[in-house]
Amino acid sequence: KLWFLLCVRAEAKSEEAKTNIAIAKSRNEFAYSSADKLIYIRKFSTSVKSWKLIHVLQGHESEVSHVVWNDVCSMWVSGSDDCTLRTWGVHKHDYLEISTSVTDTQCFITALTCDLANGAVIVGLQDVIRVYEGGTMKQVQTHTGHRDSVRGLMHVPERSQYISIAWDSSICIWNAYKPYSRQNNSPAPI
Repeated sequence: KLWFLLCVRAEAKSEEAKTNIAIAKSRNEFAYSSADKLIYIRKFSTSVKSWKLIHVLQGHESEVSHVVWNDVCSMWVSGSDDCTLRTWGVHKHDYLEISTSVTDTQCFITALTCDLANGAVIVGLQDVIRVYEGGTMKQVQTHTGHRDSVRGLMHVPERSQYISIAWDSSICIWNAYKPYSRQNNSPAPI
């Protein structure tokens, strides 16, 4: 059986194409990115009438292709065709008016997810995967091996691995980033 739960056109300020969607379960919100360079954040509910628009995040200079909630770092992360990653911090219950960090990737962002254990941001950039520390957005890992555009990423916390898929028909498994303690050069407790 196919179950039809809900399909409606939510009241929106833009008629532009919606490009990605993500949920922040801990905040009872969902966000969607759009071709109009914006990210819309709404209250989540099974009643469409309760999908109140909470905030619109603005700052990208081109279509926003990806959005994901980073629960570890309590922030939205977005990727755009302007070759930037942006993080959007939350101050108590309100959103900051500007992004808290901008990272120039020098390449189109083709996939985006977050490490569920340590908050690292995992980004597909054509055929390369880069991992950025969630709090600082400092690049901490690079993974190469795909021969075409990376189109999907996921974190498997039980195995401390990332899995990627690409247009070259490959599926790759990578060791996840583990933060190190500076005192004894061993993995930091999470």
